[in-house]
Amino acid sequence: MLGLSGLGLRLYYFPYGVPITLDGIDYFSYAIELSSTGKFPEYPNFANNGWPSFLSIFFSFVKSDNFLDYMMTQRYITVTISVLTVIPAYLLCRRFFSNKYALIGASLFIFDPRIITNSVMGLTESLFVLLGITSFFLFLGNNRSVYASFGVLALMAMIRYEALLLIVPFSIMYFVRFRGEKTNVLKYTLCITIFVLVLLPMAYVRIETTGQDGLTSNLFAGQKYITQQVVQGIPDDDDPISGTDYQNKSVFFMITAVVNLAKYILWLMIPILIFFVPIGIFLIIKNRGFAILNHKVYSVILFSIVILIPAFYIYGRGIQDTRYLFMILPIAYLVSLYAVKKLDIHFYSKKAVLVLLVCSIIFVSAASLEYQKIDYQHEREAFVVAQEIVKVANGINIYSENKYIKTAEIAEKWPELPKPNFSGHVSLDTVKIPVTDYKSLEQFISDSKLKGLTHLVVDDADNSIFLSAIFKNDKKYPYLNKIYDSSDYNMHYHVKIYEIDYATFEKIRSTN
Repeated sequence: MLGLSGLGLRLYYFPYGVPITLDGIDYFSYAIELSSTGKFPEYPNFANNGWPSFLSIFFSFVKSDNFLDYMMTQRYITVTISVLTVIPAYLLCRRFFSNKYALIGASLFIFDPRIITNSVMGLTESLFVLLGITSFFLFLGNNRSVYASFGVLALMAMIRYEALLLIVPFSIMYFVRFRGEKTNVLKYTLCITIFVLVLLPMAYVRIETTGQDGLTSNLFAGQKYITQQVVQGIPDDDDPISGTDYQNKSVFFMITAVVNLAKYILWLMIPILIFFVPIGIFLIIKNRGFAILNHKVYSVILFSIVILIPAFYIYGRGIQDTRYLFMILPIAYLVSLYAVKKLDIHFYSKKAVLVLLVCSIIFVSAASLEYQKIDYQHEREAFVVAQEIVKVANGINIYSENKYIKTAEIAEKWPELPKPNFSGHVSLDTVKIPVTDYKSLEQFISDSKLKGLTHLVVDDADNSIFLSAIFKNDKKYPYLNKIYDSSDYNMHYHVKIYEIDYATFEKIRSTN
């Protein structure tokens, strides 16, 4: 019942007919090439190829000339995986609580608005979280399931390489748990053997196609950044935070990491967990739970600490996104159940409390989703506009919906796929030039000519003063030739495309 309700919510907010953008494009392109050629693509620096490799299996069964059918398949698969995760989420909660409370914990997962929103995006998180919860649940079971947990953990590392760090808490807690057994070292050796054997084939493929294993190579790259850029203060041209003061980089990195981590943990707790997690933590400390906790709860604590390390690093580099914290959510659900259990004790009708809590979770989740609901008609229109842009322009200014440019290029060339760049991302033919550093249209056009600027794209959401002025009165700019206006096609999203007449532009500038 919970699964069906969660599926219903996901399908209700499903972006039908809206193409995938941003990181999802890279996974899409990789999966398409793998399914069509049967060979792993030689994408440079493409580390996390576990998800698109899995996705390619399903793409091989889709026979369509429309690239959107494949993208919708990608979204449907992540939705399905997200719904199926309610099973290991429930089973994990059963390791700690009775059936009733486990159902509430499963409800917290299946109706979490962040999980629902992410599940329709076609990204790695749905499979990553499924494998993460499953591996943790198995690890807390009997001997046989512990062996399986190391195999599932290896699969998790294929999806996102930072899962490799979890081998540390798994190993530590293994010896804590089985410290009294004479054969614990032999059994642990078997666990590690299973882990390595599952990882080896994909690591070999990555070395053959990219020259790196995508696991230790990426972890060492992160360690190198910490050592050279953060500790030693060596400037990095590719640093996500521009204008970084490298003399105080260590302090800046730590402050940025702590502030962003706290901010996004708080943001992730809203709107449901914000009520339960603080109370759960308080109750655990108040009851001196740490002094009597068994290996299960110690595993939770150690798991939580290690899973926060990659997020701390990411946020320290200025990359901001809540999805890097999704694996902490199962821990938050478990902590929340301490508060729920305490609340339940004070009510006479236990069944009524369960029903009330689940209904409240559904209501709050639906209200949050409705509040943050995306206008999918606007998104579809934005994609149509992007298709018009790539037909006529070689270089444009960055505008509010420029995320669809890459997808539009794929649609324009389909079924041929664009080649990836050195970073492993799908390359972009259309040059996108930022306007944030300019206060004058003339200066922007003059400086951007050599960068490849050919057209201006202006919409009703543009915050730039000079672009907004063009949108309101383009007659003042004789060197801009309007070649497209979405209002001519009865669109709600109002955007205009202008071709720059450089001959007229230079003539006017020379007379001023």
